[in-house]
Amino acid sequence: MSKKALGVIEVSSIGVLIQAMDVMLKAAAIDFVNYEKIGSGQVAAYIRADVGACETAIKAGLAFVNETAKARLVTAFVIPEPDEKLERCFPIKMDS
Repeated sequence: MSKKALGVIEVSSIGVLIQAMDVMLKAAAIDFVNYEKIGSGQVAAYIRADVGACETAIKAGLAFVNETAKARLVTAFVIPEPDEKLERCFPIKMDS
């Protein structure tokens, strides 16, 4: 398992998530690992990188979502050292 941090952002619109991910990828050296449709229009994106890069990217994504009235932020967070068992349940595994 990679010891990279995990960042998650979940919003209520796929279009806004795509735009937020663009902002996040430009803000920090992160790996976009996957996204997941949650339901009722909500979608989540998963990123991996060192803690600082994940935090920078998540903050940039939050700022973008908060500045647009097009979507509602559901949640956003960073886990510095995710347990490897999470990779068995969620689409967050880094490609080898």
